[in-house]
Parts: sequence; C-alpha cells; structure tokens
Amino acid sequence: MENYTVANKTATVIQSPEAFTRNMHSLVLDRILGKIRPLEFSTVLTEAHYTNLTHTNNPEFPVLSHLGAINTLSLERLENRFLLSGGADAVIKIWDTRSCDPVNSPYDSDKVVTVALIPKKVAHTFGVSCVKWWPFDNEMFVSSSFDHTVKIWDTNSMEAVHAFDLEHRLYHMDLSSTGQQTLVATASDFPLIRLLDLRTTSASHTLPGHRGKVLAVKWSPTDPNILVSGGSDGELKLWDIRRSNCCVCRFDMYRTSETHPIAPTDNRIRSENEGRAVKAHLGPLNGIVWIDNGAGIITTGNDEKVRVWDLEPKGGVNKLTNFGPLIRNKYLQNLTPCLSPATETELQYLLYPSDNGDIFVYRVTDGKMVKRLSRGPKTPRSCCIEYAGNHSGTYYTGNLEGEISTWGPEAAHPIIDNHVHYDNNEGGEDVLIRIQNEIEARRILADSEF
Repeated sequence: MENYTVANKTATVIQSPEAFTRNMHSLVLDRILGKIRPLEFSTVLTEAHYTNLTHTNNPEFPVLSHLGAINTLSLERLENRFLLSGGADAVIKIWDTRSCDPVNSPYDSDKVVTVALIPKKVAHTFGVSCVKWWPFDNEMFVSSSFDHTVKIWDTNSMEAVHAFDLEHRLYHMDLSSTGQQTLVATASDFPLIRLLDLRTTSASHTLPGHRGKVLAVKWSPTDPNILVSGGSDGELKLWDIRRSNCCVCRFDMYRTSETHPIAPTDNRIRSENEGRAVKAHLGPLNGIVWIDNGAGIITTGNDEKVRVWDLEPKGGVNKLTNFGPLIRNKYLQNLTPCLSPATETELQYLLYPSDNGDIFVYRVTDGKMVKRLSRGPKTPRSCCIEYAGNHSGTYYTGNLEGEISTWGPEAAHPIIDNHVHYDNNEGGEDVLIRIQNEIEARRILADSEF
C-alpha cells in the first residue's frame, strides 16, 4: 500500500491547478483500486481543501444578514445545518444552511433562508456578544449580551425560558462539550468569572483573580472541571472548579521549557511571588482555543501574537511557535480563531480573522501560513468565524457590515473540476473515461506479470 503523506500531497496542490487535478485523479484511481482506505482518502482530500480555500457562494447568504456588525456565529453539531448569528443590532437569527440546496431543500430560494428571528428588545436590548448551541440538543441555545444578561432559549417556542442578570457587560461565554455538567462560564468587564448552573438556574461559582476585564473563557474538551480564561491584564489562567483555591496555573510567556520554574522557590503558583503579574501576552488576551485532546491551548492577544501552549509539563510551556508578523488584533473584544478538527486532517489548521479584513490559514505545528483569504483591499473586518463541519473544509465568517461570508474549496468537487483541464482540453466525462481506461490498463499489466 502506498503511504499518502499529507505533506507531499499539499506540496503538489500548491504547484498549479493542473498538478492538483492530476494528483487528485491519481488519488481517486488508487481509492478505486483499494490501495488506500476510505478514511485515508477523506483525510487527504480534506487536507487539500485548506490550500485551495477561497470566497464561495456555496451556500450564499443575503447581502445584509444583520443591520450591524455580526459578533458571533454558532453551528449546531448534530446535523451541521442550523447556524446561529448574533449582532450589534441586538437581533438573533437562525439560518438553514441547506435551504438553497436545489434537490433536498423545501425552500424555493437561491440563498440561505432565515428560519427563525428574535427581534431587538425581545432577544436583548443591546448588542449580542455570544451565542452557543447546547452541544447535545439543537432545541436549546444560550446567548449573552452587552445588556448584562445571559438568556436560555427554547427553539420550539423561540422564547427565553430563563434570564440571568449579571450586572456587567458580557464579552464571551462557553458551554462544556463533555456532557458531564451544565455550567455556563461567563466573561465580563468585571474581573470575576461567573459560573451559571442551567440545572438550578443560579450562579454556582465565582472565580476571582484577573486584574481587569475578562475577555475569553473556554472549557476543556476532555475534563468537565477544567476551565481557562484570559483578560485585559494579559494573563491566561487555568482553573479547577473542584478546588477551594481554583486557580491552579498562570501561564508565563517567558517559560519556554519544563525545567524553567514558574516561581523561584516552587513549581506551583502558590509562592511568595504569587501576587506578581505573570503575562501570557503583552496586551489584552482576547481569544482562546483548546487543542482537541486537551493537551494544549492556543491564545491570541492585542500584542498581535498567537501562542501555542503545551500543557503536558506542569505549569504549561510556551512552545514559541512563530505565526509571522501579518496578524492585526487591536480591538478590546473577544476574537476567537477557529481550529480545524484533528480527526479530519493529518495536520491541524488555525484560521484567524485579522483586523485588516484578511483571514489567515496557518499550520499549527510550525505556524506556517498556507493561505491568505481576502475579498479585496477594502474588505471589512471579520468579527467571528465558525466551521461548517463534516469534512467540508468550509467556514462561515461574520463581519462589521452585517455580512455572513462563506469560505470553502475552490471547486465544489475538486477531484473533477470542469474549470481545470488537461492540455488536451479534457472535460469531466473524458477524465472519468480515462480513469476507467487506466484501471483496465493496470489490471492487464498486473495479469501479464504472472
């Protein structure tokens, strides 16, 4: 069996569209012959998507999805179909991303259709800062707003079943994906993290420790008791909510090896120097992403740096991954990048919406930029990004002008693309015939060897 390494395939894809097409045809042929397994085939194909991303209209959203900036997007993971959006216009919408499918859609529309809308003052009185689907049920979602409230919504009635008033503007929130607890972690302009219990509809924990606004919170994908947070003080903290002294680690950007202690006298943060500021970024920290296996964290900050943290050593280590000088990140608001699923590709990719309107696609392993996405020199800044799921290599972004954009592979079916031809101007049907001929030729050659 041939070993299809993603690095080799990706290098081939970058050469030219013609080389990419030939490479994909060879891949299809080997899959038909059974030389590679279906999962390997899907992995290599999805990997190829990331070097061929572009702005696409599959699916296409209305020109003005919101009357103001789109602050947050969330796609439910049961069907990867219904997309939540929340904007500065204090409106929440639910979109059916398959509504423009000409075969399976019940709607007569060439654009994505809004299937539910919660208007201003019913949803929130000020801008919506974050929306999240309940991870295991698309009949419930949670929203937070600058009007100081967190609301729980029933999608059957499209009504709020409960509202928490936290008395401070909320920048971000997160739900645990483990299914072992029902806590909502909230980040506000008060230096405390509030944990809200959806089961009892009360605040269960308060986590003090930041020296300014809390801009980002994220639950561990593997441990329901572990939470990380980042704030305007540039600190990144890891919390274990089972402990009385919940903060178990503060990450230091200057700690680049396991042998470098966290404090002069102890490898734990509880030392005589505990009160000193330990910075993860030289500016507000406004974005946090967990590595899928819970062994690492990726953070972003207003110092325009992206840092990768290894959690295997006690106290965490800055891996010093260099993502280059192109990132722009100057706004004091949550901006969470998007990490491709580890199960879909051999290498993971980080998609980062920069303040200049570009979206950068980086390899997480070495920080190399593999793609720079842009719609032109005056592209408005994207405020949020969400993955479409299901090996699609497609992403949704919301920008300052109320537009939802789709970014995906250059061709809907990149293996056989009628817009890319061989030198003899073969079309899609000719390519299929040639593949069948190659299969027959290989079989004849194999028979002749006996």
